[in-house]
Amino acid sequence: MSDATTLEPTMDELMQTSYAGRTTKVGDLVKGTVVKIAERAVFIDYGAKSEGVADLGEFNDASGVPQVKVGDTLDVVVTTTKPYVKLSVNEAKASQARETLREAFRFQKPVEGLVIGQNKGGFEVRVSGVRAFCPASQIGERQGTNPAEIINQTFEFRITEWDDGKGMVVSRRAVLDEARKAAREELGGRFNVGDVLQGRVTQVRDFGAFVDLGGVEGMIHVTEMGAPRVKSPGERVAVGDAVEVIVLRVESDKGRVALRLRQDEAVVAQSNAFATSLSVGQRLTGTVARMQSFGAFITLAPGTDGLLHVGAITTERRIDSPSQVLKEGQSIEVVVESVDVGKGRISLCTPEVFERRGAPAATVEVGQVVKGRVQKVERFGVFLELGARLTGLLPTSEMEAERGANLVDLFPIGKEVEVQVLSIDTETGSKDGKAFTRKRIRLSQKALKGESEAADYREYKAREQSGGVKQSVTFGDLFAAKFKR
Repeated sequence: MSDATTLEPTMDELMQTSYAGRTTKVGDLVKGTVVKIAERAVFIDYGAKSEGVADLGEFNDASGVPQVKVGDTLDVVVTTTKPYVKLSVNEAKASQARETLREAFRFQKPVEGLVIGQNKGGFEVRVSGVRAFCPASQIGERQGTNPAEIINQTFEFRITEWDDGKGMVVSRRAVLDEARKAAREELGGRFNVGDVLQGRVTQVRDFGAFVDLGGVEGMIHVTEMGAPRVKSPGERVAVGDAVEVIVLRVESDKGRVALRLRQDEAVVAQSNAFATSLSVGQRLTGTVARMQSFGAFITLAPGTDGLLHVGAITTERRIDSPSQVLKEGQSIEVVVESVDVGKGRISLCTPEVFERRGAPAATVEVGQVVKGRVQKVERFGVFLELGARLTGLLPTSEMEAERGANLVDLFPIGKEVEVQVLSIDTETGSKDGKAFTRKRIRLSQKALKGESEAADYREYKAREQSGGVKQSVTFGDLFAAKFKR
């Protein structure tokens, strides 16, 4: 700071200084040079016949020490002209910032802003010292962003509304959406199922955790947090944690990457070994680890849980939640209904449900020759029971019966019929809030006859090549002989 006179000027001196020069307007942005520093004022020559005055406090640093000296060149704004010309450095900086922001709004360039607090409907943001408002719906990609995760954080925003009098409205979501769109275009070639990646947790919600994979966000669902399963992702990860994840799915069209939290290989191997040792119908005793609306997770062995679906708990009455009949920590007997080691899933049911459902549903494949028992006769065909909880339709067009024949006489209930599977169509949907999957299996006797003829031909060719068939005997002779038998 200069050693210039530090005596406070009187009002008369200020007025004489001001009125001696040209007329200025409030809001004028001018450049001036510091010519004198008083106890609480700084005199600035801005090109007129007299100087303007600025508050010394505007030049103080964080510790309150003025950072100005005689000879400094400054940009200042005229804030008042009577009774003397008062200048402001801060207003000049704000004016210049507003002009820069106005240009950013015009050309839709992103700007940096500091989130300083929350108010009704959104958040207060400071952009280059200028106040801005960000609606709550525009602070992130999803609704319900935790304020604690963003206040006092600096982000990029896009100015969506500009008003010189009221200020501006900004959006972080617009910037994120644009980045996500760009990332989506390269998503398919950047990630592959099975990739092991490093990332950092950006958000933790009830249903999962979001992980930054380097400009692209992936999500670990709560069910993919590893064993033993947890009620909330917050039990295993926190915002800012560095994590190792495995890519489960890549949905390029939606810009989504589904992840699984990578576990210790020894733990995974132990869990897989246990799951592989299980067989459908096997009875086990487990402990209720935690409950969700859709079912209860049962700990069967250290690090291995199975899912007891809400519909597989009891046959006595319909329940809406496992908590109606179960308690955490309770010991329970369960039966293995299915095992998928690759996906780490074990489906369970209680013994009473298993007995009610009977054996697992039978399965067939297209082209397979099977035997079924007549279950129901309709004018358009016959329904055959192919196995447990599996029925197929033998339509009249695929029967060997003559047209107009009495199907009830030809196919009495319980009769065993040999057929070939023509097609299997799977239909999924929901009814009364419950999801269902139906298989429509089309059967044929005619196709079976064709298969029989093909088998006869293969047998004939084999015998011919081995010398077991005389050259004078034709395939037609063999075919006729077969029908005589």
